[in-house]
Amino acid sequence: MKKYFFILLLFSLSSCDIFRTRDSEDPNTQRGNYQPATTPEILIQNLQNSFKDKLNDNYMACFSEDVFTFSPSAGSVSKYSFLQSWTRQDEAQFFNNLINSVPQNAIITLSFSNPELNPQGDSASYSAGYAISVPFQDDQKPKYYQGNLHFTLIRDNRLQWVISYWMDIKDEKYPSWSELKGRLN
Repeated sequence: MKKYFFILLLFSLSSCDIFRTRDSEDPNTQRGNYQPATTPEILIQNLQNSFKDKLNDNYMACFSEDVFTFSPSAGSVSKYSFLQSWTRQDEAQFFNNLINSVPQNAIITLSFSNPELNPQGDSASYSAGYAISVPFQDDQKPKYYQGNLHFTLIRDNRLQWVISYWMDIKDEKYPSWSELKGRLN
């Protein structure tokens, strides 16, 4: 009996490091409210949270790494011609510029209204009205952007939902998200 106990004890202590402490987490690592986008709804929530948390990595996790197309709002291309060839890298630069153009403790809000989600197997379409409030320090820049959008959502190779196509539609009263991108890139 002692022999079995000794072997079991020896095996337990050698097979797992139950008495070893784990490495501590880097305190500078920002996590925010990001969750793996296992549903389209979580993807949309991650997009909103990335604005609130001001985390570029979380924002970029919302977009397909393989295929991403952006269709800017009407009229914005005449002001910002580079929007015609907008890429995922431009998206990262835009968001980085956005979070660096507001005070550190300021809150950027993104809200959606009248959302319509139509799942179609491993893809889905999402349409909604949007409103973005940006507390710019520069009084020359508009602080409110509004319009409508249409996303095509797909599952990537990790089975996470991501945005592969984005069409921005201008509201007549306010500048669009496309114009916000143009001003900040």
